[in-house]
Parts: sequence; structure tokens; C-alpha cells
Amino acid sequence: MREKKVAHSIENPRTYGFKREKNDCSVRAAAFATGETYKNAYELMEKLGRRKDRGMSTLSLSQLLDKGDLLGHKVTKVSGINYSFCRSLSEDNPQRGNEMTLAVFIRLHPIGRFYCLYRGHAVAVVDGVVKDTFQNLPGRRIFAAWQVEA
Repeated sequence: MREKKVAHSIENPRTYGFKREKNDCSVRAAAFATGETYKNAYELMEKLGRRKDRGMSTLSLSQLLDKGDLLGHKVTKVSGINYSFCRSLSEDNPQRGNEMTLAVFIRLHPIGRFYCLYRGHAVAVVDGVVKDTFQNLPGRRIFAAWQVEA
């Protein structure tokens, strides 16, 4: 069964001085999810250990967000997301069918600001719209998600 398309807002939040930044999905997602400027998000993520042109690992991002704070905004982990790193469906991996795709996540959470992690990528979902610099596939499996309090 094919996943339905999801709404996207293709935007580049990078401002002057950051136009050539690479591997900054964690910063872009933080800026979109919190409503902060890219510069603010960049500087705060740098204080948390991110280096120029270097991405942050999903493990370190997860540990950071599990503390309940993203750039000074309170965040709470979204429950009900079961993710397995195993790619094949097998008897060892019975939860494979419970994984949440981006399309399902948006259908279940149409309102609110969310910081979502895939394997190796971070993205913001704001009121049911994926905010990133490119179009994400609706079938991508979400590793974890946190709701950003207003």
C-alpha cells in the first residue's frame, strides 16, 4: 500500500553568513520547530556540541531532547513510536509493523510543533506540514519525536 503524499514547506532558513553551511538539519529543524531564527538556533546548538559543517548524531540529539529542553523551549517526547534498526521483517523483529512513518505521524498529530528524528536526519513538522530544505518521503520511518511547547 502506497503512503499518501504529505504537505511540505520547502524553505531555507539559513541567513547571511550561514549560506554555505552543510550537515545542519539539526539546526534547521530546531529553528523551524521552535520559531527561533536560524542564527539563534545555530549558536545554541553550537554550545550543545555541534561543530561547523558537522551533523549531530541522532543518539546525542535524542539524549539532549530527552532532558526536556530545545533552545530554551520545553519539549515532551511523543509516545507510541516503535523503531527498529533492523531492515528486514523477521521473527526476531516482531515490532516492525508498529513503526511510524512520516505520513502516519502527521495524520495522528495534525496540530502542533514537532522535532522528529529519522535515521541520520532531523526534520520539523509544524501543524501537519514538513519543514525542510527538500521534500521528504512520506514512508520514512521516524526514530523519535518531541512536541515543542508554545
